[in-house]
Amino acid sequence: MTVADSRVGEVLLVALTGQLDGFSSSEVERHLLGLIEAGEKRLVLDLKGLEYISSVGLGALVLVNRRMKEAGGQVCFCNAREAVRQIFALSGLLQLLQFEVTEQEAVACFGQAKAV
Repeated sequence: MTVADSRVGEVLLVALTGQLDGFSSSEVERHLLGLIEAGEKRLVLDLKGLEYISSVGLGALVLVNRRMKEAGGQVCFCNAREAVRQIFALSGLLQLLQFEVTEQEAVACFGQAKAV
């Protein structure tokens, strides 16, 4: 699993590549929570390179999303492959997390409240 950060204006784009499972989720969770603790308020998680996500990986991303909300920020997900998107859908998380199709749409989602 690799994690690569880049900035688009005030938004931090985090690209996840590989498999987010029981072996890699704690490292990714630590990295993302560290960004939140450092004051990041706008994160886009680019899932284009994510090949697989386990229930442990889902839990890590839900925790990151919750902590970001508690910190007054927002996480937006984008570019999920169909197989990965189906895992989010089957777990019911598509309704709880902000998903956009493209990176550009995800960057643009900030400032817009998601109706739930």
